[in-house]
Amino acid sequence: MSGPFGSSQWMYNAGSDYEIDNSLRFDNGATEKLTFTPGSAGTSIQSITVSVWVKRGTLGSVQGIISAGGRFDTGVVFGSDDKIQVFTNYAENYRGITSSGVFRDSSAWYHIVAVWDTTNGTSTDRHRLYVNGVRQTVSAETAMPQNGGTQLMAATEHTIGTGGRYQQNTRLDGYLAEMHVLDGQLLLPTAFAESGDFGEWKPIDCKDDLTYGDNGFYLDFKSSAVGTASSTTIGADRSGNDNHYTSSNVAVTDQMIDTPTNNFCTVNPIDVQTLNKLKEGNLQLEPANDRARGTMGVTTGKWYFEVLLKDQSSGNVQIGISGVVHKISADDGNEFVRINHPSANGNGVILKLGGTNTDNLGAVANGNIIGVAFDMDAQEVSFLVNNSAIASDSTDVDFSGLSNNGTMTPHFVNQNGRRSVVNFGQDSSFAGNKTAGNNADGGGQGDFFYAPPSGYLALCTKNLTACAVTPSEHFNTVLYTGDGSAQDITTVGFQPDWVWIKNRSAADSHQVFDSVRGVTNAMHIDTTAQEAANDDTLTHFLSNGFTTGDDDVTNTNSESYVAWNWKAGTAFSNDASSTSVGSIDSAGSVNTDAGFSVIGYTGTGTTGTVAHGLAGVPEMYIVKNRDAADNWATYFEVLGNDKRVALDSTAIIQDTNNWDSTSPTSTVFTVKGGENRVNDSNEKYISYHFRSIDGYSRVGNYIGGGNVDTFVFTGFRPAFVLIKNTNEAGEGFVIMNNKSDPSNVVGTYLTAYGNTAEQGTALTTSTRSIDILSNGFKIIGNSTEINEDDTEHVFLALAETPFKYSNGR
Repeated sequence: MSGPFGSSQWMYNAGSDYEIDNSLRFDNGATEKLTFTPGSAGTSIQSITVSVWVKRGTLGSVQGIISAGGRFDTGVVFGSDDKIQVFTNYAENYRGITSSGVFRDSSAWYHIVAVWDTTNGTSTDRHRLYVNGVRQTVSAETAMPQNGGTQLMAATEHTIGTGGRYQQNTRLDGYLAEMHVLDGQLLLPTAFAESGDFGEWKPIDCKDDLTYGDNGFYLDFKSSAVGTASSTTIGADRSGNDNHYTSSNVAVTDQMIDTPTNNFCTVNPIDVQTLNKLKEGNLQLEPANDRARGTMGVTTGKWYFEVLLKDQSSGNVQIGISGVVHKISADDGNEFVRINHPSANGNGVILKLGGTNTDNLGAVANGNIIGVAFDMDAQEVSFLVNNSAIASDSTDVDFSGLSNNGTMTPHFVNQNGRRSVVNFGQDSSFAGNKTAGNNADGGGQGDFFYAPPSGYLALCTKNLTACAVTPSEHFNTVLYTGDGSAQDITTVGFQPDWVWIKNRSAADSHQVFDSVRGVTNAMHIDTTAQEAANDDTLTHFLSNGFTTGDDDVTNTNSESYVAWNWKAGTAFSNDASSTSVGSIDSAGSVNTDAGFSVIGYTGTGTTGTVAHGLAGVPEMYIVKNRDAADNWATYFEVLGNDKRVALDSTAIIQDTNNWDSTSPTSTVFTVKGGENRVNDSNEKYISYHFRSIDGYSRVGNYIGGGNVDTFVFTGFRPAFVLIKNTNEAGEGFVIMNNKSDPSNVVGTYLTAYGNTAEQGTALTTSTRSIDILSNGFKIIGNSTEINEDDTEHVFLALAETPFKYSNGR
């Protein structure tokens, strides 16, 4: 590899898991499709299984995946509401199902399995839908008559990528991979995929184990030629049946290397200033796109992407990186570094930091390719034009000194007549606008027009660092139903050290227990009350959960409960006088790998420091006086060391001396003497500490969008989200999780500041609702509590699955 930055080699160990090499890109602005018409009816038109991997492009329109017959007779489709429909028009009457949940994650891949089983004696089983291995509940269903026939596998035109012969306006936008259609077979998703170590759903090598029947087929999209059906074109059938598909308006360059086993960054259609301004699998930015960000954010490492200036007739285009925290429409200093074209002087390129112009770096024109190389560790950004550095000094670096306090992502602006095409390493032809360059990064990943600078990598999941922990082994949400007597809750998966329980059915206080204070010692998150013993609450910590007694707040018969469970697991004790770490003795339980600790200490009344045991700087901690009625004092690094919010209150951010205006270090945190919430003399305290671990946890902040939905990047699919508006009185911490609402929309929530039962409705957009996504969460609506316009919100999120492995949700 060569380039203006030198050359080197970076190695990647691919492992032994099954790999999918290619996908096929569809653009709903074109007329791309694959077609095949069987010569006669297949093995069965009553027993059919379709398995396909899908990565969505644009959202919010009807998009066909597969269909057979005219007028949408049988098929699978995304509706305009982003729900999935599996249907048959039987005797010209619609029969089918519509998923309860929505599927509007364009950042990762879904595995969809649809089953037609019309001979089934149970009417609700004649159409079945599975996504990522889970059978979906349905919001609407019209049952198929028993023994009715479908058009799939019949002697009629089959179409992939559109809604069928008479529904050409229902074209798919996105990518398809690994498509199996089985004639006369009824299979479960486990025939095609399996669960991975991180809770992800991943493909398996199954072709040789499947029976396809007469008209079944298997498309792997490994051949790139297009046109008339054959064994060497993009629609080649690998099942052995030779049911090859003819491609129409599909280009050779629509064969992609973005697949379920190596997911590439794209422009994120839900993290944009203007909707529906993306094409070509979310890689082409259309005029008046305004601002948009990428689907991948990084905190460390060297990364590279390139942008083709396709149509530059008027307005300007901006290319660079920005922090994920900031509102999409806002500039913010050196968290927003990009070049701006054209400059006020014509076609010059201006380096911009935030909203401020700095150096004029030269000129560009239509057809030029802008390369962006950013080094998160050195905190540097370099821009190239047609593989030549444009920096004004000899270092080839255009900007040094990135604010290294968060995550950066690619950022783009297209105005007026501007059109650009991005390549994060999945398409060096820029959607057919260039002859492919075929240059990989140093680890053999990606497809770039120009070879990336030495050591710089493509933004794809194979290049993302593996998470240091398996999330489910360190945090888990458990739902259970009370039985009114002593009950073992044994589905946690580990022995917890902090358990937070809330009755979802009734107005009972939040109960928290930890292994440091000991069982039966309850504290109420939603009140200032001091610790109180209750022998009928949590009575034992078990190796895989806990035992609760018959107290109403943890185990009323037939009522529903949620328990959030954290693992610390390693005993910690610090004698300040002998270790010289801190000035106040502390003891507890720590989990340095997962960035969590539970620490107890006794106040001295004198400003001092307490060891937290994390071996890293905590970004959030919660302190509670066990002996007095005081607030749950909560520190967030992003708010500063002179600020406090209260977990149990709806008050705004408070100026405070609780932390003596001193930031925590990798070993200690500071508590102000005489501050009753954190350090009164001879009073006992408990504290819970968090630091972000890539792929597992994130403590952070974001700026609300008001009437505009706000996307919050976490780097994983969240299992638990705790949010607080810091600047609006009357708004407190809101809690959402992946178990109460296993499908989007997540419409139910609890509040930490009150004892109210679970509010909202599952699968329903409410004043406080979110979509949980593969790389973060999207806040829907203008609730001031979680999305107030131009207002800072803080959050703690824990992962279900790291983004490196995550499926669409």
